[in-house]
Amino acid sequence: MDIFLDLEKTLLKDDNSISEAAKQKLAEIAGKHRVYILTYTSIKQVRKLLPHPAITILSVVENRSDPESNIAPLPASVVDKLLQNPYVFSMHSITDSLCTVYKYQERLKKLYAAPTLRLANAEETYAVLFACFKEGLAEIQQHLPNVHIEILAEDARKLFCKASLFPSTKKAFVQRLKKSPAIGIGDSFEDYEFIQECETQVAMKNADADLKRLCKYQTEKTNNADGAMEYLLNFLKHQQA
Repeated sequence: MDIFLDLEKTLLKDDNSISEAAKQKLAEIAGKHRVYILTYTSIKQVRKLLPHPAITILSVVENRSDPESNIAPLPASVVDKLLQNPYVFSMHSITDSLCTVYKYQERLKKLYAAPTLRLANAEETYAVLFACFKEGLAEIQQHLPNVHIEILAEDARKLFCKASLFPSTKKAFVQRLKKSPAIGIGDSFEDYEFIQECETQVAMKNADADLKRLCKYQTEKTNNADGAMEYLLNFLKHQQA
């Protein structure tokens, strides 16, 4: 079975901790089933909480996961194409939650000593954050038709975007990785985006009322009482029986 879990206010308690009992049980489940954690938190931070290698952590912002999830990195040719585009005035590569500056305009020399900084291995770039002028986005997309570009923020003249090989939404991760009947558990209305891709749809007891109305099932306990883990263990036990 494939298991897709939200992190904040689902696995994590309100104080952003996770109990040792929940960690141990989740590790045991990951030994028999595919477990995916979907989050906006950096992979590096989540890995400190859940160090077990069998648990796959998927950061929506970073668009990078453990190797077994088989998410391809951006090739160097794409990175070079972005670098050469006159509309891109700053660019960063996301690798292990760290940003490295690739290119910037003359006015940023006060911040960086060298005119151009590159990663040693551009092939390991799983997602690129870049800022560009609004009028240049269409041309960038024309030059890179197979690259997914998401607009993360904007102001009157500029866009802050992310380039990756496929949409890095929670829903896109589930669609890409789901290989068998799945269970999805979350707490916010936005989580229904990925939960609806799962055969078993579960809302936390502490979830938004709108999510509870959409999901067929609900945990008996909140995130502060390990409600997700209790539901998951009971569900798997029932499935085996």
